[in-house]
Amino acid sequence: GITHPKNVELYKKINTEGTKNLVFAAKKYDIKQFIFISTSAVGENCGEYGESKKEAEEILKNSGLTYTILRVGPSYNDNFEGKEGLAGMVKLARISPLLPYLSDNSVKFSPIHRNDVIQGLVATVNNQGAFLKTYTLVGPEELSTKEVLLRVLYSNKSKKILIPIT
Repeated sequence: GITHPKNVELYKKINTEGTKNLVFAAKKYDIKQFIFISTSAVGENCGEYGESKKEAEEILKNSGLTYTILRVGPSYNDNFEGKEGLAGMVKLARISPLLPYLSDNSVKFSPIHRNDVIQGLVATVNNQGAFLKTYTLVGPEELSTKEVLLRVLYSNKSKKILIPIT
């Protein structure tokens, strides 16, 4: 899958059409279980990325294959490494004295550690109870952007100036 491309047409080409091609190959080679990593950002107001993943899920559901869909929320590792999402926020928190955050507290994140994602994935492999089901893998808490930043700052023993953005 692809996230945050410069050309939004790549969402459909890679996330939707790419999944269609993988489904075709899985059927050709009689794959026993297709585990699809999707996103918790599927649904209304999730933009072209969420729409491309939703379409990919529908292709899989209508394929006749045995599948498990894992909708993964924002994930992180111990070092918050990466270029986007939570890792991008952490990188900004490490280098900038000022940190913008969304003042709209209705925007929530439920970050999940990558080890928990891996455990969820492994638990579905050859698990008949997981066949033809969709699971959402997210952390146990819903946090606002400000709450996420405050936790990052606390874990890094750092103080910054937080600036609300409307």
